[in-house]
Amino acid sequence: MTGFLLAGAVLKYQGEDSLEFAEKLAQFIAQNRRELGVDQVSLKGDRVSLVIAGNNLFLRPELLGEGLPGFNWLSLWGLYVVKDEHKRGQRWQRLVEWVNSKNATTGFCSFFLDEDGDLGVKGVLPFREEVELEDLEAFFNTFMATVLAVGSMGEEFLR
Repeated sequence: MTGFLLAGAVLKYQGEDSLEFAEKLAQFIAQNRRELGVDQVSLKGDRVSLVIAGNNLFLRPELLGEGLPGFNWLSLWGLYVVKDEHKRGQRWQRLVEWVNSKNATTGFCSFFLDEDGDLGVKGVLPFREEVELEDLEAFFNTFMATVLAVGSMGEEFLR
């Protein structure tokens, strides 16, 4: 693993693979849990599992490789259980239309239905070589605000 480097409240990418960077990311989040509003953090392969405001979320680095043009990014996603009665027939169609309407009106996150018919939410934070604590905090806060707003609009569909 390339050296672990924290310069104040900045996490630097130094050419690690996804597994190594996920470990650094998990450590960075654990060290700054209070500032980030994270209740729990753990590492599962190249995914960092988080609990924020009672929501189970996963954060995964998507890395292009050091020196390559373009952005690396962190993908943050969560899954929410859809009520069984909305997983078939006309209610399923209404759910699909609702999800599509959220994608059309919400620019920060994307919404999808997984293979079990449950609602997935995904947000992305691009970065070049470093992730600042303030940017990560704003990313988490914006993601959670979006999830909570959409969730309250979708109480009909979600457990």
